[in-house]
Amino acid sequence: MKSVRVILAVILVIPALSLEAQSSSAASWYERGRLRMVEENWYAAAEAFLETLRLSPAHADGTAALAECYYELGEFDESYSWIKKARALARADMALANLEAFCLIAQGQLDAASRVIEGVLEK
Repeated sequence: MKSVRVILAVILVIPALSLEAQSSSAASWYERGRLRMVEENWYAAAEAFLETLRLSPAHADGTAALAECYYELGEFDESYSWIKKARALARADMALANLEAFCLIAQGQLDAASRVIEGVLEK
C-alpha cells in the first residue's frame, strides 16, 4: 500500500515540476527577447518570442512583443496578425492599441486606424 502512495505521489508531482520548468523557461526566453529588442536585434528578438510562445502559448507580453518586432521589421501583415492575438489576451493594453493603429496606418487602412485611435481616446 505504501508503494502505491509513493507511485501516486510521483505521478502527481512530476507534471507540476514540468509545468514549473516550462514556465521558467518561457520567462527566460521572454527576457532574452527583451534584451534583443533593446539591442534592436529584431530577428533574434522575434525568435526568442516565438520560443516563448511555443512554451507558453498564452504569454500575453510575449505575443505583444513579437508583434512589435514584426512591426519594426516592416512585416506589417505579420505584425497585425500577432497584434490581434495579443489584444485577445490583453484587451485593455493601450500600447498595443497604439501599435495596432500604427500598423493599420502602415498598411494604408486609415479608416480602421482612425477607429482604433478613437477607441483609445474614449478610454
